[in-house]
Amino acid sequence: MTRSHPRIGPLAATGERAPALDVDALLDDPGTGIIVLAKDFGRTNWVAIVSSTIVGSSTTMLMTIWTGNTFVTAGTSAYAVPAGYKLRIYGVNLAAQSSAVITGQQFGVIVATATASLSVVATVGVAAAVVYQAAAASNIGFGPLHADISCGTTLCPAVLAGTSHTILGAVLQGYLYFG
Repeated sequence: MTRSHPRIGPLAATGERAPALDVDALLDDPGTGIIVLAKDFGRTNWVAIVSSTIVGSSTTMLMTIWTGNTFVTAGTSAYAVPAGYKLRIYGVNLAAQSSAVITGQQFGVIVATATASLSVVATVGVAAAVVYQAAAASNIGFGPLHADISCGTTLCPAVLAGTSHTILGAVLQGYLYFG
């Protein structure tokens, strides 16, 4: 192969013919200083939607789960992170309403090693939580809700603190990844 513009640097040829470019050899040679980043293909989107429900302090909620574009289950009270994966939750959106303005509501994700252990009043882990306010008109809460939950762990959305009000809907967003 002849080039109109010769190569320069460590791959420069002394003659007319440029040497073959061996990418694998370049990547294997630490002297080249090439940084290799793994392709981001090991993640599957995960969404949990909590439908409208009346809640009080220490209330767990039912949810519908999707992974990728696939429906997983509806109306479940718990979701177990599949073997070999971790679940990273990165956001929550919710709408709440009350007959009066009430503050200090806490929406969270509780975790345990068994479904039977999932109760807000039990001693369970709280993977993440966000504070919101329920108002007489529909009030929207959102925020980063960061949690990394390992396989073998079961999770459930819950109201951790607050007084009786209506959750009009909530969406937890995240992704499953190999872990």
